[in-house]
Amino acid sequence: MKYVFLFEWNFVDMERINELWIEVLKERESGSDRWPKILFEPHYFEADIGKKSRDMRGFFIFETEDPVHLLNERMQFVPYMDVNFIPITPNRFISEQWLATKKEVFRPFLKKE
Repeated sequence: MKYVFLFEWNFVDMERINELWIEVLKERESGSDRWPKILFEPHYFEADIGKKSRDMRGFFIFETEDPVHLLNERMQFVPYMDVNFIPITPNRFISEQWLATKKEVFRPFLKKE
């Protein structure tokens, strides 16, 4: 499954966040299986999303089938970062599933040919 990993942190924690991120990158490069596969590298953005106490915001996209990967990502940066995982699904898949479900649900009401 693919996830958007959203993160926010206070700029005063930047040095510690960078140290932790470098640790994760070194582990990933060594072939560790503790981490999800990154599909879209971290990006930062400017937006007022209602939390005035945080200065930095960003996201990246990763893929995993192992829920332990989600825990590892979260625990690596606690208490320095607020993080959220949002599962994402291709629109094509949702459309196909909706159409299949619709056919089954509405089959009794469809005209017989």
